Amino acid sequence: MKILNPKCNAFRKSRASLTGSIIIFMMAFLVFCICAIDVGYTVTSRYKTQKITETIALYMASYLNSLPETKKTKESLNPLKERFESLYSDYNIAGNYRFEITEIDAKVDSSSSVKIKIATQASIPTLFLRYAGIGVIKIIQTSYASTYQFSLDEIGNDENSYTFKAKEIITDKNGNDLEISYNRPYLIFAGLKQGNSTGDDNIKWIEIGSMSDDVERTHFTISNIDKTYDAACISKENTKYDFSADNNKTLGLIQYIKIIKTDTCNVDGTIETPAALETNPVATALNSVKIISRQTFLKD
Repeated sequence: MKILNPKCNAFRKSRASLTGSIIIFMMAFLVFCICAIDVGYTVTSRYKTQKITETIALYMASYLNSLPETKKTKESLNPLKERFESLYSDYNIAGNYRFEITEIDAKVDSSSSVKIKIATQASIPTLFLRYAGIGVIKIIQTSYASTYQFSLDEIGNDENSYTFKAKEIITDKNGNDLEISYNRPYLIFAGLKQGNSTGDDNIKWIEIGSMSDDVERTHFTISNIDKTYDAACISKENTKYDFSADNNKTLGLIQYIKIIKTDTCNVDGTIETPAALETNPVATALNSVKIISRQTFLKD
């Protein structure tokens, strides 16, 4: 007769229990890792969806502000809604199975500024949770945007010119981007500083008179020691500029404006505005947009 050692039996049972615990732990850890992958993907997608929603809100605010007063309604945004939904429902672009703009709200006040509310819903496919019956996670985001205007600061002038600097980069948006109020003929250039130099030598200037709404602008040539500029001479006192009117599409970002005085825009040399009546020019950035809070949107 074979006599079993009680200590051996206890050891075998302990080892079997430990093996079972390890298997359970490994299975639990594997499930945790699988869930963590989907959770991480969802967090990343949530951030991406928020940025997409903000982009749509900013664009729609700028677009609506550029329309005539009679068309500044949220119904005018329906074509844009369909285009954005189609674009961001493309899985290769946004990683969404489906993207919807679920709500659009717009407020237009007496100063012609526009406030926009955009609510979106993105359907995000899961990688592993689908095997647990969760194939799609829906992410809901809301963003608010507003248009605003600001004046450029005059940073220099002499007997021939004025120079202005914007407190922030002015970008090409839908509609007019800049307004100049000046009661004498002038040439106008827009610039952006290149490099890290603190001086103005690294500013690249582009003539923007051709982008104005002055239908009576005339061709003008100005020469100095270094260069000769072919430009459009502006004679309209309140002139708006649309950067997208640049045929070469070279202008998208500016921070500086230079106005060069001229005595006339007429080829016969007639003085249109006597110097004694001259007032300093005023430069205003139009149709700028920014993200705002819900409280600001609700505020009248």
